[in-house]
Amino acid sequence: MTTTPFTFTRAPTGETWPAKGHWQRVVMADGTITARISCHKCGYIGLLNHEIANDGRVTPSLKCPDKTCDLHLGPVTLAGWLRVN
Repeated sequence: MTTTPFTFTRAPTGETWPAKGHWQRVVMADGTITARISCHKCGYIGLLNHEIANDGRVTPSLKCPDKTCDLHLGPVTLAGWLRVN
């Protein structure tokens, strides 16, 4: 399967849900920090269950969980991740 490189943009502060191609920082009940992202193709919103490096690199590659969307991204970066951690 072919992947496409992509950089998600940090969602503006106060935005309830990220717009297509954006991410938001999420602190889970156990204190784990992750990100909520929105597929830049279909807009599906979900939590990352992936490793996020200190510089915002996400591994492994991302496949949109919406069964009607064929988007597969990699490598993926969360722009501005260092500024929020």
